[in-house]
Amino acid sequence: MLLELTEMAAAPMWFSIAQKPAGDALLAFSRQAAANVVFSCDDLQEVNTPKVVGLYEPAEALTKLLRNTRFLTYMDVSGRYIVVANATAIKTEFQAEIPAKQ
Repeated sequence: MLLELTEMAAAPMWFSIAQKPAGDALLAFSRQAAANVVFSCDDLQEVNTPKVVGLYEPAEALTKLLRNTRFLTYMDVSGRYIVVANATAIKTEFQAEIPAKQ
């Protein structure tokens, strides 16, 4: 059973995460939110995230970190945030690389 982030509201907290590589940003998020975040360092190697500074619910802060990337997040039943590649974004990337048959 997976829980959508929008279904799980938490108290807003202060985040101060600089613009940086996604892996580093997710580790900063994990420390600041005192939350477990599962992600693949290899998949996120070339991804950078924007800065997130302000008072946000953890799910909102995490969504802001991953905005404009091909990654999304969900919360599993144990309360961990799981970061995965967005299948729609990947499909679009591959379609752009494969020429259409004529």
